[in-house]
Amino acid sequence: RICPLSFISQIPRALGIQRKRKVVDAAGNVRWDVVTIGDNSWLGRNRLYVQFGLFLAGLSARLLFVNADRTVLGLFLLGTMFCAVLVGYLYAGKSWCNYFCPMAPVQLVYTGPRSLLG
Repeated sequence: RICPLSFISQIPRALGIQRKRKVVDAAGNVRWDVVTIGDNSWLGRNRLYVQFGLFLAGLSARLLFVNADRTVLGLFLLGTMFCAVLVGYLYAGKSWCNYFCPMAPVQLVYTGPRSLLG
């Protein structure tokens, strides 16, 4: 609940610049809603695979390439922050945390409904 990437991903919402889509109801009224990721979408169904894949890719990259050079490490961390802001712009809510963050599967092991510490 105190993750800095979670905070950073909410910057577009705080600035009011999230991506929106036009919705027309049955009466013909038009409103603009923030784009969300549906539970039945591909990403909604496969989010744990995506997150675990990003976790493995990020961990491997850090151990093999990134940690050896401070400039590359800084660029890696800035790139991660940029991705969090981009996801915050593209999708509503805490989509970064729920669908993309590579630490989410690790946190589920500790804090999920059937967690290690539950």
